[in-house]
Amino acid sequence: MVNWFQNRSKVLSIKEGISEIAFYDEGRILNKLTVGGSAGDLYGTAYRRNDQGQLLINAQGFPDFTPQFVKAGNSMPDWIGSINNTITWKGISLSALFEYRKGGDVFDVTMRNAIRNGVLKITENRYQQVIFDGVKISDGRPNDIPVILDHNFYRNTNAFNNITDVILQDASWFRLRNVNLSYEVPKKWMERTKVVKGASVGVTASNFMLWTPYSGYDPGSTAFNAGYNVYGFTGSNIPNYSSVIFNLNLTF
Repeated sequence: MVNWFQNRSKVLSIKEGISEIAFYDEGRILNKLTVGGSAGDLYGTAYRRNDQGQLLINAQGFPDFTPQFVKAGNSMPDWIGSINNTITWKGISLSALFEYRKGGDVFDVTMRNAIRNGVLKITENRYQQVIFDGVKISDGRPNDIPVILDHNFYRNTNAFNNITDVILQDASWFRLRNVNLSYEVPKKWMERTKVVKGASVGVTASNFMLWTPYSGYDPGSTAFNAGYNVYGFTGSNIPNYSSVIFNLNLTF
């Protein structure tokens, strides 16, 4: 059994006198609706780039950033697909549900503090002299200004830990959502008991495996409880867990 899902939306109009509808604004990433936009649009401060996509470097030698929030991504996936298959052979049954999510951006709300405290791998390059790859705002020439990446760089909201280029992550995933293995005991074995007419044993594993470029626990989890209309925020909660259940079914 194959399933495929895609969601497309466009904001056609908003009540007169209202320019936008913001669902969540925590100072770094904003989820809001604007005319012409889509559900799940995410806004934030981004590094400035020229028409060729090169970073614009300021006079201090660091990448410059946008003074206002700009659209940085969208939390809705490009598409989601799944394959559920069951194979049976001589009383043995094996079923598995595979899922794939393509695209979508998320912000781990615990990531900023993890950056500020220097516990993430992206902060391990410290107290070394580097030259950012880009062009200088002053003259458009390739950047040649050396800078030191110390704790002030990683803790500076306008230099690193507040920038959408850094804190927005790809929420794509490929996961083995569920797998079940069972065995139905032959009925002729049960005839000897004269009590048990049928029996089966099995094991079921949920959230069994996950492959994703997302660096947090699970891009499928949400930072808010059910009922919130905020999209694109993960973290600050108990991560999803894997479970393995063994079962024995008897028919009398």
